[in-house]
Formats: sequence, structure tokens, C-alpha cells
Amino acid sequence: MTMDLNRAAQLLVELGERTPSIESIVQEAGAPRWAIELDDGLVVIAELDEERGRLSLETDLGRPPEEHRLATCEALMMLTSLEHASHDWAMALSEPGGEFQLCGHIGWGEPYTTDLQSPLLEFATQAQQWRDIVARGAQQDVVEHEVFSPDVLA
Repeated sequence: MTMDLNRAAQLLVELGERTPSIESIVQEAGAPRWAIELDDGLVVIAELDEERGRLSLETDLGRPPEEHRLATCEALMMLTSLEHASHDWAMALSEPGGEFQLCGHIGWGEPYTTDLQSPLLEFATQAQQWRDIVARGAQQDVVEHEVFSPDVLA
């Protein structure tokens, strides 16, 4: 289902009004992009893709300690390969800084029943967990016992 810019903006305003953990939602001037800031400091960039009928999401996860960079990259890419368990979210590597990002999308339902709150908050929860893992760097014991636990993939 296609969604026009005005309806998307209206849904995002409503989302901000009814979600206490959202500090602010700011639309980029002249663009179908919004910065959604949550009370824990996480910033999610949401961009309307009218042709595909979805809202694309991305957030920075940070950069791991250099000594754990490869293990962290492997853990993040493993999640990307588990699409069925990751809600179609994927990891990306931002250049030139080399920071990791979590990317995903919310598909539009019927124009007046689209639920943005649940998937956005799920995305933010997953992002915060991954930010913590990236900040300390994935290590083999962490990957086995924490990264792929049901809580992270739920």
C-alpha cells in the first residue's frame, strides 16, 4: 500500500504524542526523513519509501574496540543472515568511519490502522542491545551466550 508524505508525517506526530519514550521527532526540511530521538539517547532515522510502501529505519550502533572488530562484524553479519529471526533487520557498515548500523523497515498496512509504535520500539530495543554489544566488542563467549539469545532475537 502506498503512503503519501502528509499521512506519514501525521502518523509520526501521533506516534510521538502517544509514546512516552520518544523525546522528539524532527522532519528534515523538504525531505521524507525524520529523526526520532528516544529518551535513552538513541536516534532512529526514518525515511518514507512511497514506492515500496514502507518506512525505512536506521540507527548507528557505534564502533567496537579494534581488538574485537572482526568478531563483532561476524556476530552482526550472522544476525543479518538470520532474517527469519531478525524481523528482516540487517546490519550495515557505515563508511568512512567504519561504524555499524542496524537497518530495517516498517511496512504500511491500511492507511488508518498502521501501527508504528510496536515495530519502532522493537527496533529501538534491539538497537540498544546491539549498541551495548558493539561498544564492548563481541567476543566468542558473548556471541555464544548473549548475542543470539531469544531475548535479542525476539
